[in-house]
Amino acid sequence: MYASNSSTQLSPITAPDTASRRKFRLLIFWSFPPRSATRTSKNTLLGAPRQLVCQCCGMPLEDAILSREPDGSLNEDYCQWCYAGGTFKYTSMEQLIDFCVEHMSSEAWSKEQVRAHMEAVVPGLKHWQK
Repeated sequence: MYASNSSTQLSPITAPDTASRRKFRLLIFWSFPPRSATRTSKNTLLGAPRQLVCQCCGMPLEDAILSREPDGSLNEDYCQWCYAGGTFKYTSMEQLIDFCVEHMSSEAWSKEQVRAHMEAVVPGLKHWQK
């Protein structure tokens, strides 16, 4: 690329130094964060150092099913089905377990197996230890 100077001769435009380019990229990034950044958990941005699990029902969490706070920010502790808009759906462990038994049982897992699994997992989750 060339620019003309006052003597009408063309001279090459020199690229800005590395520090200037880095500052420019940072300025652009913080001025216009990528749209996906607002929908991505910190855990994913850090390379998923830990497997997130809903602290109410025990379901493995992915960014698509994370719950949100009333202000719209992500909550990495709960799934969208247990906690939404600042309120919890289940008021007791028994209510949650009964719901899961009805919806998780299949040919592979009988209702008794699902109940036994949930009764073993749920009491150890952060939400129910309060």
